[in-house]
Amino acid sequence: MARTWIIAAGAGVLSALLFLTVAVGSLGAMIFCYLAPLPLFAMGLGAGLVSAATAGATATALIGLIAGVIPAASFVVLFVSPVVVLVRYALLSRIAANGQLEWYPPGRLVMWLVTIGAVTFFAGVLLISGGRTVEERLKSVLGPALSQYAQGTAQDQLQAVIDFFARLPSIMVLVWLLVIAATGILAQGLLAGFGRSLRPTPPIAAIELPRPAGIVTALALTANVLATGWLEFAGRNLLLLMAVAFFFAGLGVVHGLVRGTYRLVVLIAFYFSMIPFLMVIPPVVAAVGFVDHWVHFRRRFRGSASGGI
Repeated sequence: MARTWIIAAGAGVLSALLFLTVAVGSLGAMIFCYLAPLPLFAMGLGAGLVSAATAGATATALIGLIAGVIPAASFVVLFVSPVVVLVRYALLSRIAANGQLEWYPPGRLVMWLVTIGAVTFFAGVLLISGGRTVEERLKSVLGPALSQYAQGTAQDQLQAVIDFFARLPSIMVLVWLLVIAATGILAQGLLAGFGRSLRPTPPIAAIELPRPAGIVTALALTANVLATGWLEFAGRNLLLLMAVAFFFAGLGVVHGLVRGTYRLVVLIAFYFSMIPFLMVIPPVVAAVGFVDHWVHFRRRFRGSASGGI
């Protein structure tokens, strides 16, 4: 037991050091910072929720001592909270009607991830806006911040960037959610490879979102098209966050439908094709996931959600 506590504390120290590399300010340092949730996920998925919380508490305390209260609070919001919530649900299981052990569905884990992102985003927007016009307030906040990183950029180009982020600030949350998802998947993969994971790795083909996901997305789309003011802003940004969920659902469709001897080769080629077409393929995958959510064409292919990757 003492050994587990020591390992958890060590994982917390590693996570804190990775997070603090952001102070360097370089792109390479940011990559290390993005890996900060990995040790927390590894402890949670490999040793349990208490170990994840212990690692998170250790990291938070160390960051607080070195960098202060605000960075420590940011670490809790950005990394510790989502890891603890996702680990808690990922380790839930029950005995199904057929007598077999049934683990918490991956599609619902995806929805918890997006819910965390949406709650954090709207809480932050309300805090920043202070009840004033959201986009105007965001422009006043983003303007000075972006100007520091865009010295030498033409004023009209800079203004276009500021306007874009003021209209769609949730794109920053989207990146954060993908970082959380990637580190969680990586931690589970490493643990499973060494036989240390507490739950089996669910196949990507098993990702199907719960019914409310489609309803929320339809409401967000309606608000974005028909509403004005705050409702339009909320609908537009919520729609982008829901696209993250349907992107993973779309990956489930792709993994479920691709079959045959060269299945792995086709999937690898598919993922590599996203790199040069990053603005095209992911939105198409999300759209496929959204359509499948309503018509369930994936279910017509027997065994699409079982086995392998």
